Amino acid sequence: MYQEARFRRSIALVLLILIVSNITSIAALTNAFDPTKECAAYGSPPTPHSKYNTRFLMGDSNGIGVRNQTVAGSADQSYSSNQVILKYKTSSRIPTPQKYPDVILEKELLLERVVVLNVTEGKVNEVIAAMKNDPDIEYVEPNYIRTASFVPNDPYYHLQWHFPKIQMERAWDISTGAGVTMAVIDSGVAYEDYSIYRRASDLAGTTFLSGYDFVNNDAHPNDDYGHGTHVCGTIAQTTNNGIGVAGIAFNARIMPVKVLNYLGSGSGSQMVDGIVWAVDHGAVIINLSLGGGGRSQAEQDAVK
Repeated sequence: MYQEARFRRSIALVLLILIVSNITSIAALTNAFDPTKECAAYGSPPTPHSKYNTRFLMGDSNGIGVRNQTVAGSADQSYSSNQVILKYKTSSRIPTPQKYPDVILEKELLLERVVVLNVTEGKVNEVIAAMKNDPDIEYVEPNYIRTASFVPNDPYYHLQWHFPKIQMERAWDISTGAGVTMAVIDSGVAYEDYSIYRRASDLAGTTFLSGYDFVNNDAHPNDDYGHGTHVCGTIAQTTNNGIGVAGIAFNARIMPVKVLNYLGSGSGSQMVDGIVWAVDHGAVIINLSLGGGGRSQAEQDAVK
């Protein structure tokens, strides 16, 4: 138990180092994510009237959707041009669409008393200003856009120079992650053969748990961008199989949670739901290799 606890803390630190230092991994999944080879739809727009058409939106099928258009709040911030996130002070309140003419639709997030609002296009700042002094509202903020972090693409283990620096070989002597559930909250993972998607060849021996897709609102968080698959390989790529590179915790269980669309972009509200969902379903470690400008109180609440 002591060694396993040490390993969990080591893995958490390793993931933090990789994210903060922008050395997420030089790992690639050999032949794991080739849009032209594995799915022709990756390289072309989705067919009309198909489920995959929703990849052009960041949202769901019941009216809440973030348009690809964003409003620049400053040089380093962007947010949805037609959404805000709001937290009520109590569960008993008057729904905002009844009080504010620019609020079109309200949807509850998985975080208690937190909702995302569809508002009139271009009226985000006006709506926030109008709600600031509402006694029923704890806070209101833009729905900031989050995007996938850059990761390099190289399939050879001898170029994973950071593994020796973080003493990965010694960590493997303690544990390889068996019994640990890690959520990869990203653009999805190439973890299954489903519809147009295929499991990545060097994830063949990786253990996956059921996940969720908050872009399309279904139980198949497949990767149509590639970033999440790469991150998953960094964490738990099938190892010691003579293919590609090594994963840090290759015997860990991976829970794929999709919050980024086919452009590698998603909203803060989707990330909040992804975090809460993952924790509620047993994740003890979460990887978020994404970011963006603007401080979100809802995101802070989700990770408390």
